[in-house]
Amino acid sequence: MKKIYSFLLVLCLVVSVASCSNSNKETAKTTTSPSISTLPSDTKPLHTIYAVGDIQDFNEKLGPLAEKLVAEDRSASWWILGDGGYGEGSQVTDSYKEIVKVLDSNVELHAIFGDHDYGTQDPYRFTKANRDIIGAERRIGAQNSFVFSVNDKGLLKQENAPTNQSSESLAWTITGANSICVETGPDPSSDCSKETNDFFNRAVKENFEATSCSIAMWHHPVFGVIKDGGNDQEYSEEFGTPFYKSSVQYGVDIILNADHHEFLATKKIGINGKLHLPEMSSPFTRQFIVGTGGAPLSGDNKTPKLSSDAVDSEIKNEVGVLKIDLFSSSANLYFVTEKGIQYSTKVDC
Repeated sequence: MKKIYSFLLVLCLVVSVASCSNSNKETAKTTTSPSISTLPSDTKPLHTIYAVGDIQDFNEKLGPLAEKLVAEDRSASWWILGDGGYGEGSQVTDSYKEIVKVLDSNVELHAIFGDHDYGTQDPYRFTKANRDIIGAERRIGAQNSFVFSVNDKGLLKQENAPTNQSSESLAWTITGANSICVETGPDPSSDCSKETNDFFNRAVKENFEATSCSIAMWHHPVFGVIKDGGNDQEYSEEFGTPFYKSSVQYGVDIILNADHHEFLATKKIGINGKLHLPEMSSPFTRQFIVGTGGAPLSGDNKTPKLSSDAVDSEIKNEVGVLKIDLFSSSANLYFVTEKGIQYSTKVDC
């Protein structure tokens, strides 16, 4: 790279200052659209994760792409952002079985709970007992909450509890929580209590002290363009919105959600979901909705919370996954379908 910079310097000395200035302006224009990192092609990420939620008819829809990606990289981890299956009872568990055949025996698989992982759409049956019967925990490794870390050598490790890990050389932390509480409220029978929110808040705060790069994930997005996500649910102010507010406050770089059956990437947004401008000193994040596991397109049913200037990409009617290559102080993100890469961007910590 130093040789290239030297060559460019000589070139700029040969041509006029005005010419170089115009060339730079022209280059700036061509790089305003989302683009991947300019890292050398031989630079390997510390760790790669694939994220997707709202999985339906896995074998016919997401399965072929998943098989291809697993064959290409068995060292990557896969994360289900809730709703690993659809239907009632055994229909959901059948979906888990299809997923496990491709993923669980070949790569490291993790998941958080979505509403369909309770095997019903009746909020009165969103109970821990019913969730245990459906079996997302034992079949696809779904958890109510978790903290993972990726160190500077790329090792992915689950932490037992939120804790200050600053003594270790960590590159990234990943925090997850069950957001079903936005539909059930503080009901202990569904694992929805103050502890759910407290765990998440402690985790993102202590992870912020441990590393500058972090990811947070839960099923229901607070902001979107199809519907309001957690904000259109009862009790959302107690359990939905605080996940987002804590993430922004404590410097989470990437928020991953599902529930809306499309792909959506925001630009930098603040705690109010509005576009974060360069001159602002307030905290911000990037939100990515990846409800692209094969469920039918969601319908409009609430006023959008994101304005058009805060949206970086919206892709409908595509089955795909979000690939995230983690580096020591940045991440490259790609929305991948069987057609190839449909979107890419870089997030700096």
